[in-house]
Amino acid sequence: MRRDIAGSSLRSNRQVSGGALVVVGVMLGAAILGGLSLGPPLSSSSARESLPPAHLALLGSSLPSTMEVGQYPHGIAYDTSNGGIYVANSGSGDVTVINGSTNQVWVSSIAVSGAWGIAYDSGNGDVYVAGFSPNVTVIDGSTNEVVANVSIGSAQTGYDEVAYDSLNGYLYVTDYYGGNVAVIDGTTNHVVANITVGGNPSGIAFDRGNGCLYVGNTVNITVINGSTNRVVGPGIATGGYPGEISYDPANGSIFVGSAESGANSVIVINDSSNTVVATNISLGGYPRGSAYDPTNGMMYVAAGQNVTVVNGTTDLVVTRLAAGFEPFGVAWNSANHHMYVDDVASGQVLDLNLTRSFNVSFVETGLPNGSGWSVGFGPTTWHSRSNTIVVPSVNGSFPAIITQPASGFLTDTPDPLVTVNGSAVTVPVVFSPSYLVTFTQTGIPQFGFWNLFAANNWGSIPNGTRFGGTEGTSFTFYVTNGTFEYAGLGDSASQWYSAAGEFAVNGSGTTVSVVFTPITTGHVWFNETGLPLGSTWGVFVGGSWSNSSSKSMLLQLTEGRDPFVAAGPAGYLPTPSSGCLSVPSDGYQAVLISFSLGGGARYRGQNGTGGGNGTGGPGCSSVYSVRFIESGLPAGTNWSLTLNGALRSSTGPILAFNESNGSYAYNVTPVPGFATSMSGLVAVNGGATNVSLTFTPIAYSLTFNETGLPQGTGWAVVIGSTIESSLTSSVSFQETSGTYHYVILVVQGYETNYSGSVIVRAANQSVQISFRIQTFPVVFVEFGLPAGSNWSVTVSNASTGFNETRSSTTDSITLFLPNGTYTVSFTVPTGYAGGASSTPLTVDGRGVSGPSPHFALAASRTAALVLLEWVGVLAIGAVAVLLTLVSLRRNRGTRSNGGV
Repeated sequence: MRRDIAGSSLRSNRQVSGGALVVVGVMLGAAILGGLSLGPPLSSSSARESLPPAHLALLGSSLPSTMEVGQYPHGIAYDTSNGGIYVANSGSGDVTVINGSTNQVWVSSIAVSGAWGIAYDSGNGDVYVAGFSPNVTVIDGSTNEVVANVSIGSAQTGYDEVAYDSLNGYLYVTDYYGGNVAVIDGTTNHVVANITVGGNPSGIAFDRGNGCLYVGNTVNITVINGSTNRVVGPGIATGGYPGEISYDPANGSIFVGSAESGANSVIVINDSSNTVVATNISLGGYPRGSAYDPTNGMMYVAAGQNVTVVNGTTDLVVTRLAAGFEPFGVAWNSANHHMYVDDVASGQVLDLNLTRSFNVSFVETGLPNGSGWSVGFGPTTWHSRSNTIVVPSVNGSFPAIITQPASGFLTDTPDPLVTVNGSAVTVPVVFSPSYLVTFTQTGIPQFGFWNLFAANNWGSIPNGTRFGGTEGTSFTFYVTNGTFEYAGLGDSASQWYSAAGEFAVNGSGTTVSVVFTPITTGHVWFNETGLPLGSTWGVFVGGSWSNSSSKSMLLQLTEGRDPFVAAGPAGYLPTPSSGCLSVPSDGYQAVLISFSLGGGARYRGQNGTGGGNGTGGPGCSSVYSVRFIESGLPAGTNWSLTLNGALRSSTGPILAFNESNGSYAYNVTPVPGFATSMSGLVAVNGGATNVSLTFTPIAYSLTFNETGLPQGTGWAVVIGSTIESSLTSSVSFQETSGTYHYVILVVQGYETNYSGSVIVRAANQSVQISFRIQTFPVVFVEFGLPAGSNWSVTVSNASTGFNETRSSTTDSITLFLPNGTYTVSFTVPTGYAGGASSTPLTVDGRGVSGPSPHFALAASRTAALVLLEWVGVLAIGAVAVLLTLVSLRRNRGTRSNGGV
């Protein structure tokens, strides 16, 4: 007989009448549904604005932070029905139970041979323990007593771990030496399948989003379909020996610890595509167990002597927290929102209390009353029209992004770093009025390009520092009061220009006149190699000799084409001995002169004989600037092209060449995600030439393909402000390269992963969306049968053809049913009879007795509880005796648990 935690009989509290089978509609509470996903999260900014933050209660300091358990604790699991923390102690061969409400040891030792892996079955309330034994031990969570031992078939096992599939009610146990995963029916506690998964399977996790089990073996991750108990695909390569595995339901990620070659990192797998999307998230130590905290979106991984906290959205390490000498198992307590870690070395369990929150209050000043403003903190953007935004946060340092309001106000702290350390934090956000500044320029000829860089005391200004355009174009932007400096750079044909100055803003807008002046000189580095140290060498360039006794010399020359001649000590030959320079007007050029023994021209000094006016050097014919001017690329994008055999690249808008008169072919190097005229001819005829290149973003097909919906069912996807819907299995968008967050709108009666992100990288992209029929747990609980009797229930829906029968030797049977109206029938042992109410059973997503207040905000799983009363059929007995028993029953008001 099952008993609740208080020790009262479950059966004795149920009122029944006569010998009839009673069907009572009751909503299941968190004890049965603990840990189930309850539908898509709120995602709209309006919802964030209208609902107050759900702060977590701070626990008093009287609770101990450590609890003594057995020797070498490894596996750890949380029981949502009784609030217990179950710890598998491999060294002492037992299980310790901790009261998750008081952190006191509840049961010091439940004997379990070779305890290692452990999991809680929310369907039947049992705890399953596996390890160095051919059996899996079943502990009744209501009595904390061993109720079964299930053989998984391998004579020699070890390091076995367990995962519970809440969709089918099965337990999946890795058989380390057998290379299999044993599947145990949680209703009958019998093995129903053995699945081959590869050598030494260890880590295992269940993904409720797609109904699959992920199992690590010596070479990869094996994926098992929980509906068919078959292996899906060839396995996911992780590049190392995979270890412990856990599931992040918020973004559909599988976290896999990897210790191959000392990597000590976490690998992240996307469960929609079953591909690795992140690698080498460094943990700072050997990875072990991990657990996900849905209240803050963090993954907690035991590694080294710490628990490493990884942001489940960004896959970045947030912090590392000391957790004993050798932390191993990690479990999250959904009742008090604490993280529990067992320490193998000390034989203790640590309550890290990581998820208690502290208020971070962003308090703004300067905005008019009612102005909207926003703060990006963690994965969420919080909006307000008051002067305060309060966000719950755990301890750590986190960046915040202050979103600028409408034009007219700016803040000087757009990206503060917020540190939370055990207490509430207030972050002041000061907005100041901003004013329009207009720049006009003189000095650059028509069609010349120019750019400006502005800063406040050479620090950043709020809304960017770079502005650009053409001659005659006015730049405008907003700044707050203050004194600002600016620097400008422009060019026209082959001439470059510069400007600099400062301007002040004091309560009103202003106009700044920028005067550009020509840049007429460039710099050339001449460097020599091969001469003895201290030897004198020189070059004739720019109409005169320059000499040096060091290895290099820097010359400032007029920009343009210029011949040069090199010479050195007698007996040394320079290579090259002469050439033609293209002196840049805004930068540097380097020329290397290599000297070797073998004679050649002797250095003549500065009188110029032997090379004056370029004698002996090549003639530099008249050349003109050929400039390619791009538009359409994002600032900083690298682009390049080849002209007349010369390849040049730039991250700015201009590529400049110097060419003599003639016609030249050019070819543009493709820029991924953009289209332009890729080739052409440019003619140089006695002057500078400009060629405009316009890059346009290429739109690619972003297609969402669904499975699971009946043909003709409407569904829709939202990206940004665009909604695309379809009555077919595909929804398509046209998007340029970038990262896009999408939301799947709810389809009545079905569920899926409701949101995610997809990256378009200069190619068509597809996303697979899997819909599943939404089901609701219906629990049938019988009364009157002797313990261990086999009975069954059959549920049918004539309109859909649904028919399912489930048997049990316990007092309850759980079926997961979609919405609909069902007929119910029961099969019981010979000698017993009974029946339920003739009223059909209706599942409507809210339970037969109406919505539960506990789940009023959740558009997902609730349950109906069906109580069954069986009465033994009296084969022999007079009618008068039967009537007398009924009379006595009515007079006593109820009956005992001993039967009729």
